[in-house]
Amino acid sequence: MDFNAGFLEGWDLVPDLIASDFNADVTGTRFFAGHSKKVYWMLQKPAGTAGDDFDITFNQATAASGGSTKVLTTSRFHYKKASSSNTFAPSILWTNVVLTTPISQFLGDSTPSDLTLDTVAAVVLFELDACDVTNGYNWIFVQNEGDGIANALVVNAYYLSRDVYAQAIPVSKA
Repeated sequence: MDFNAGFLEGWDLVPDLIASDFNADVTGTRFFAGHSKKVYWMLQKPAGTAGDDFDITFNQATAASGGSTKVLTTSRFHYKKASSSNTFAPSILWTNVVLTTPISQFLGDSTPSDLTLDTVAAVVLFELDACDVTNGYNWIFVQNEGDGIANALVVNAYYLSRDVYAQAIPVSKA
């Protein structure tokens, strides 16, 4: 039995950055997105220092290593901020952000201006726009410029992709 065919109902979860310090320049793993209908990049971060500003760039590439690269955009993301005690209670809901102009670079507190993630734990889920697969850009990777982070800030990140695997058994509606 193909376990992926029924597990997570058509979703795939792939680790990208595990215990990576965003106080340094970091380049994530290249993820093959050529067969995915939708790809998300999820960042999980602890509370940091006031003034910490991410500088995350989304990219697409023609090869798993090397090859041509160009920016990839996002026009939607969702986030959850922890309470002041840095816990995620069930009552903390996702906030949806739709940008009028797609961005290829996420600049912490300035995108959008009311999003303050520096001093609280948070989870941010970026919906990445489609790769240019027609021209061979099947790979996605993320880079962080660490200059805007004051102290060590160890994060985890994952790719989530939708409809990678065909469903052998239809999803239950119950």
